[in-house]
Amino acid sequence: MRIARYALGTALLAAAVLAPAAVGAADNPQQVVAIPVCFHPVGVAVNPATDRVYVACFGDGTFAVINGQTNKVIATHRLGSSLWAVAVNPRTGLVYVTNQAQQQVLVINGQTNKVTATIKVPFPPAGIAVNPRTGKVYVGRFRGHDVAVIDGKTNTIIAMVRVAFDPLGVAVNPVTGTAYATGRSAVSVISGQTNKVTARIGVRGLGIAVDPQTNTVYDVTVNSVEPGPVAVIDGTTNTVTANVTIRSPWGVAVNPGTDTIYVDSFRRAQLVVIDGTTNTVTAMVKVGSLPSNVAVDPQTGLVYTTNQGDNTVSVVGP
Repeated sequence: MRIARYALGTALLAAAVLAPAAVGAADNPQQVVAIPVCFHPVGVAVNPATDRVYVACFGDGTFAVINGQTNKVIATHRLGSSLWAVAVNPRTGLVYVTNQAQQQVLVINGQTNKVTATIKVPFPPAGIAVNPRTGKVYVGRFRGHDVAVIDGKTNTIIAMVRVAFDPLGVAVNPVTGTAYATGRSAVSVISGQTNKVTARIGVRGLGIAVDPQTNTVYDVTVNSVEPGPVAVIDGTTNTVTANVTIRSPWGVAVNPGTDTIYVDSFRRAQLVVIDGTTNTVTAMVKVGSLPSNVAVDPQTGLVYTTNQGDNTVSVVGP
């Protein structure tokens, strides 16, 4: 269980959304509803253009689609065992899901919710992120040193990048084209042009997210036993500028329109809200049991957490 909890906490929500937020951060956020989904939900991503939420369940291999307006599951598909992480390209509507057991990345049409391609990767995939501007997809290797770079137009691997061990979390800044991969010893900074590591930031990592408007990276650091604080990284200098203390942080997501960061507290069943301007905690919201990943819709301001303990997705809003 210790290994499962460590690995399943990947923040699979790394793809930044280019559109500005239409709704500001809530002054008193709370759980709006808990949506029953599938067994052991882990990955989650939102397409703000269609108001669809995509969930990957590790326990039974189910891919679930939620209508963000009704908070209802509108489609489910069994795609194989060990579904892990989800990323969505809001420009193309394509959804990418990592399947660890079959060593695949599944490409799903966001309109039909059908698999349109299966990309074989040479390792068990973990974290995933997509750059909506270039179409490049970045896939981290579970218990390895690699990030695969996939051309989203041809669905082929165009580069293999050696990074710090265990890149469970991957994120990308679509403005700079820079990708980030977490690791046991460092966060690796990957050039979107050369597909080469340009820097290593000396903090461990689990979940990771980027605010493209401020060029700030948020990394859930870990030690050998427990998750640790959230490191705030300047994307220009690749230096840690602050640390936000949160008990048992796991997944992380950013609303670039409001400069608000959301982190789930795995052991405390909470969603922690951070002001990106002051790097201070402004709210803590009770969510489902054992939350592991977070996604935010910048158009509605709603936040979604996958809850492994009770097989639900919590919707947090005003």
